[in-house]
Amino acid sequence: MPILDILKKRKQKDPEEIARTKISEIMKTDLVTISEDTSLARSINAMRREGVNYLLVTEGEKLVGVVTDGDILYSIYEKKVNPEKTPVGKIMTKNVTTISPKQTVKKALELIISKKIRRLPVIEKGKLVGLVSLTDIEDYAGYLIILKV
Repeated sequence: MPILDILKKRKQKDPEEIARTKISEIMKTDLVTISEDTSLARSINAMRREGVNYLLVTEGEKLVGVVTDGDILYSIYEKKVNPEKTPVGKIMTKNVTTISPKQTVKKALELIISKKIRRLPVIEKGKLVGLVSLTDIEDYAGYLIILKV
């Protein structure tokens, strides 16, 4: 049964209320960032150390790109780049879809679905302030169900 039906049947928090929740309420703020000149090898080590598979590439507080473990592995094994000498700036995604902390969960889901992505960096006044993922949204909606059971 879809989550919206479950919420309606159990008289849980209204699905529309979940959809109106501000991103600032569910975003993560403990971010793992690297600079463009970080080598692919050091990037993979950072991912392993922090338990993530996605890094935000920044210049100061400004987001300049993102890189996934898949991007790095593809570059190493398919493009045959040297992971010790290749900076992440050479392979990162530069035109990143982002969201404002004032936007809603509904808007985030629309972007995630339309762009076929799993994460949205959160930007406020040109500065990186958080990250929200599809998993964060699913966890939030599920958490509300559990609270009401």
